[in-house]
Amino acid sequence: FDSGEAKAAIGSVVAASVHVFADWESRTREGEIVRPGSTLHRLLLQGGNGRFPLEIPAPGFHLVFESCGHDPLHITICGEVVKPAWQQDFHVAHEHNEAVTSVGFALPGELDGRRLNDWIGELLRTRGGDIYRMKGVLAVQGTNKRLVFQGVHMLFDAKFDREWKPAEPRTNTLVFIGKNLDRAKLTEAFQSCLA
Repeated sequence: FDSGEAKAAIGSVVAASVHVFADWESRTREGEIVRPGSTLHRLLLQGGNGRFPLEIPAPGFHLVFESCGHDPLHITICGEVVKPAWQQDFHVAHEHNEAVTSVGFALPGELDGRRLNDWIGELLRTRGGDIYRMKGVLAVQGTNKRLVFQGVHMLFDAKFDREWKPAEPRTNTLVFIGKNLDRAKLTEAFQSCLA
């Protein structure tokens, strides 16, 4: 793992994993199979411990990214704990302190796509460095599909996914995590995007 080629390959996977950790998580219960891929699994533990089968489709080198806090991840094969061939700790680029908060809200109705785009663009230009993470599911006027978006600092991605179900209320949910967030201003600006 010390070769330049291995480091470059690992570096590209690390960069991709940052986006996975910012993405929507799949809640995985104890005993459910975890498969390699670009899905973030939140392991639902009971009593601080759990067993989750990891199904590897082919032999080879595999990277496991985890955020376990004080409870380390142990991988066992045939009852034996496997020691990693390579390990690295990653640290967030910002410190959590009293100024770091989350602001979330749900707003029924449909949004004007142009106003929403203008607001998000302006918000990222002026406050992007203060916004550590944002995500939401939105109802945009003129389409029957949900707009799912996420962002980490000034990186932003949005795409339409499935159609709204007939009885499903068109509620816009939005969450920001960052420093010095003004809930009242964010709420007012978001409400101004309603169609």
